[in-house]
Amino acid sequence: MQKQLEKLKLSADKGPAEKFQEALKHGDMKKAIDELNKISEQLKKGQMTPEEKKQLEKQLAHMKEQLQKMANIEERKKQLEEQLKKAGMPQEQIQQELAKLDAQAQEMQKIQELAEKIGKMQEALAQNDMEKAMESLEMSKADLQKMMNDLQELEMLNEAMNELQDMKNAMVCKNCGGGG
Repeated sequence: MQKQLEKLKLSADKGPAEKFQEALKHGDMKKAIDELNKISEQLKKGQMTPEEKKQLEKQLAHMKEQLQKMANIEERKKQLEEQLKKAGMPQEQIQQELAKLDAQAQEMQKIQELAEKIGKMQEALAQNDMEKAMESLEMSKADLQKMMNDLQELEMLNEAMNELQDMKNAMVCKNCGGGG
């Protein structure tokens, strides 16, 4: 998921969500949550000018679009298959790569859900419905927290798998290759 988020194209518009986008792009969920908290506080206290709200709305719309594009597995499979065929890769290898993309479907679903919540926040801002915007913002923070926890679990799992592989490699006798 973190690799996917790194591909996120930042909005050219400067504005209140700039640091949030940057944190999300770098997979720093804690900083992303902090930035959402700052945006939330500014909205609650009415510290955002109408122009800043417009900029925030534009940035959120851009992020929603980017995240939805990223989460569209079928479109990505089609593009990957075309690229691999052009590169002359054997069909068997193409199928393996497509299977890897299928394995990412659950992660992409989380990104799609985040995109939808960002979209709801953007729509609420467009309608000047601060209560609804705040509600969407809170849900987005909860999603980011869950993503952060999932990423940490995944990292721990990867570390454990690497350690197991190291132990397995260490047990193989160099003379007989583990044959006895």
